[in-house]
Amino acid sequence: MKGRQVVMASAACLNGIGDLWLCLSAFLPPIRTPYSLLFSAFIKGLGGSFSVVQATTARSFYLGLALVMFWFASALAPLGVSIILLGDHYATCFGIATACWVIYFLYAVFILKETRIP
Repeated sequence: MKGRQVVMASAACLNGIGDLWLCLSAFLPPIRTPYSLLFSAFIKGLGGSFSVVQATTARSFYLGLALVMFWFASALAPLGVSIILLGDHYATCFGIATACWVIYFLYAVFILKETRIP
């Protein structure tokens, strides 16, 4: 039986790969096609996006921490992205999203405690 740590790490990994593919598509014109965007959406869909990340945090402390992090990200992201997009740095936005998924992946693997049912 796999616990929530494996599920959350897998979701973060797949979402990070999807955002990394978007970043590469923005940097490399030969792969900048509509199919490239669909491929990224497919990979992120396999990861379940935020629904899996939030649904698997059953303990109140970790749920509260995840919700606070999500709230800060939701509040601060539009400000930061608008500044970045003023200079037409679209690929940088996808790179930042990838870095955020890497940080969340590290959180899920090294900080999140696994609960075992006796």
